[in-house]
Amino acid sequence: MTMTGYTPLEGVPERFQAPMDALCKVARDLSRKIALGPLAGELGAEVGSNLGGDTQKALDVLADEAFVAALAGSGVRWYASEERDDVLQIDNDGALALAIDPLDGSSNIDVNVSIGTIFSLYEAKDDPEASFLRPATEQIVAGYFIYGPQTALMVTFGEGVRHYVLDPEDREFKLVNAALTIPAKSTEFAINASNYRHWSKPIRAYIDDCLAGDQGPR
Repeated sequence: MTMTGYTPLEGVPERFQAPMDALCKVARDLSRKIALGPLAGELGAEVGSNLGGDTQKALDVLADEAFVAALAGSGVRWYASEERDDVLQIDNDGALALAIDPLDGSSNIDVNVSIGTIFSLYEAKDDPEASFLRPATEQIVAGYFIYGPQTALMVTFGEGVRHYVLDPEDREFKLVNAALTIPAKSTEFAINASNYRHWSKPIRAYIDDCLAGDQGPR
């Protein structure tokens, strides 16, 4: 994956600029490779399984390795990936800990459905596991890339959500909304309905209400 010719993200706090730029460089190149589909090889081929029992696809491993390489020198000390059994140390003197799913939804690769990269940053502690096994409220950055009809980045640095889109012409992530909000009303929702049988009664009741549409209580 080439990572040259990249313009830094607009509006990123200085201390997060280097890791965010590293993530964007890899996401940009992943976007191109994903768009090639089978022309780029058997990206959906099974190559193993991770600690959680999920099947690893070829692109899972490729993405993980690309993020590790790009993050060197970015200030990330600890790297916890869904594709690795153990926390990896990248920068010995780094102040940040990055949790990441390099490629979420890789089972969708061969059926041309959107997939993504999910990430979160914490303040690094001396203990690698303690850097991640902590309340989610201690996150200092959280976001995701989605590779679909558009390649987009949604991210928060603690104050509001910023929306960037990868321009297909110059391959740069450009800010399109610096204060994204959820509409008060919507006609759509998304949830993994295949797990319906495992949901608690309150979640089932809420989704059933949503499915009832304008004839239901919501």
